[in-house]
Amino acid sequence: MFPGVFARGVLALPLILLSLGALADDGGVYTFNVLLNGQPVGHHRIAYFRHNGRTEIEAVSEVEVRLAFIPVFRFDHRCREVWENGRPVYIAATTDNDGDRYDITVRKSGDGVVRIVNDRTERFDGPIRALTLWDRDIVHYDTFVSLIDDKVVHASFEYQGLQPLSLGGERIEADHYRMTGDANRDVWFDQAGHVAKVKFWEGGSKIEIVRNEPAWRPLDDRLLAELSDEAE
Repeated sequence: MFPGVFARGVLALPLILLSLGALADDGGVYTFNVLLNGQPVGHHRIAYFRHNGRTEIEAVSEVEVRLAFIPVFRFDHRCREVWENGRPVYIAATTDNDGDRYDITVRKSGDGVVRIVNDRTERFDGPIRALTLWDRDIVHYDTFVSLIDDKVVHASFEYQGLQPLSLGGERIEADHYRMTGDANRDVWFDQAGHVAKVKFWEGGSKIEIVRNEPAWRPLDDRLLAELSDEAE
């Protein structure tokens, strides 16, 4: 009766794929609409700024799918990240994936990372990356730790070419990549290396995460103060 996207967890993976590496020196905010078969079902916001040589981020994702005004799927996520030189110093994420709850932290450790999922600790060595599609640097990796559950994801990226996109009524040129493997996604990055759009199909339903702005909006004073206080 329900399209496959209502199955538990299928919306979660692309929604919280957050990263920094190529973001601008000054802070800003991007907002995204989450669309199910072209209809809005949620939103995502990412706010970031530089602080003492580090890039820091706060992100929020909220999705609710309704059928005849009755909620049939919910996804809520909060994440804070601190990155240096393209590597996570610290990531803390909380997720409620339609009743499945995860508290996850990731820290760098040597050439790899340590991830704690609901108090269970795992160590990963070698060139492994937090699964975060929001930065184009992700395309150079093929092994990832999830930030929403205890999975390790194996996937690779293939460049599909430069394509036009419309964001907030303005046209931009975006680099299109196709991710295939344990997770299959189409991802578009703008020329600054920031994600512009993510699209995938699940159970016959099309899910898209589309950025609202062609360029970031300035941080408002209240949000910047909150981020600065937490960084100290």
